[in-house]
Amino acid sequence: MADAHEAWSVLLDDLEAAANRSEQVAPSAAGPWVAPELGPIPEALVDRARRVLTAQLAAAEYLEGRRDEAARHLAALRVVPQDEGAGISVYLDVTG
Repeated sequence: MADAHEAWSVLLDDLEAAANRSEQVAPSAAGPWVAPELGPIPEALVDRARRVLTAQLAAAEYLEGRRDEAARHLAALRVVPQDEGAGISVYLDVTG
C-alpha cells in the first residue's frame, strides 16, 4: 500500500509542477499524456488530487485566455495594409 501511495504522490507532484509552470513552458511535443496504471488513488491523496485538478483547470483557463489574446492580435495585424514598396504613406485608423 505504501508503494501505491508513493507512486501516486510522485504522479501528483509531476502534475502539479506542470500546472504551475504552464505560464512559462510551451506544450510538450511528445504527444498526449497517458495516465500510468497505478490502480485506485489512496484515500489519503484524494483531497490533494482535487487541488491538483483545480490548479490544472486554472492553468487551462489562463492558457485559453493567452490563446484568445494572441488570436485577437493576429486578427488586428491582418487588417493592417501591406506596404507594397510604392513609397506611399500607410495609415492605420486606431480610433474606429
